[in-house]
Amino acid sequence: AHTGSLALIGRPLNGVTVFGRAGNSLRLPALIETFFFRVFNQGTFAFVFYPNANIKPERGVNVDTGIKVNKKYLRAGLTYYNNTYTNFIEQSAPVFQAGGPGSVTERINHELNTNFGFAFWMQRRNTGRARTQGLEGEFEVPISLGDVGSLNFSSNMSWQHGRDLTPTYAQRCALDRQAQYN
Repeated sequence: AHTGSLALIGRPLNGVTVFGRAGNSLRLPALIETFFFRVFNQGTFAFVFYPNANIKPERGVNVDTGIKVNKKYLRAGLTYYNNTYTNFIEQSAPVFQAGGPGSVTERINHELNTNFGFAFWMQRRNTGRARTQGLEGEFEVPISLGDVGSLNFSSNMSWQHGRDLTPTYAQRCALDRQAQYN
C-alpha cells in the first residue's frame, strides 16, 4: 500500500505560518483484533474481546489546515482537520451477559481461574465509511521573571465530531450472532 501526504506552508507575516496538508492513511487490523480471544478481568465484571477474522484494512483521506503564531509574547495555533475513512475499524457496542451455571461467563471463569459475574462482549468490525472532523487550538503566554526564569500561561482546547456515513454494516459479525444466541 502507498501512503503519503502533501503539505503547503506559507509565512505571510513575520512569526505567522499558515499551512494545509492532504494525505492518505492505512490501518491494518492488529493480530489481536483479528485472531485472538482476550478477557480483561475487572473484579466483578470482565471485558471479553471476541476476534473477527473478516475485518478489512482501514483507508483514510486526511486533510488539515491551520495557522500558527510565534511571537515574543505569544505562541498560538489553530488547526481544523477532516478525515474520511473507508472500512473504518470500530468497536461494537458491548453485549451484556450475566454469569450463571453453564454460561459462557462461568466457563471463562473456570478456564482463567477468575471469578467475575458479568461479561461485556465486544469486537472490532468495519463500518463502510466514517468521518471525523474537529478543531484544535492552543496558546502560551510567557512572562519573564528576570534571573529567576519565566512564568508561562497556557491552555488548549479540542472539539471533535464523528459520523458514520454508511450506518449499515457490510458483514454480520460473530458478536451479533452471539447476542442472538444469548
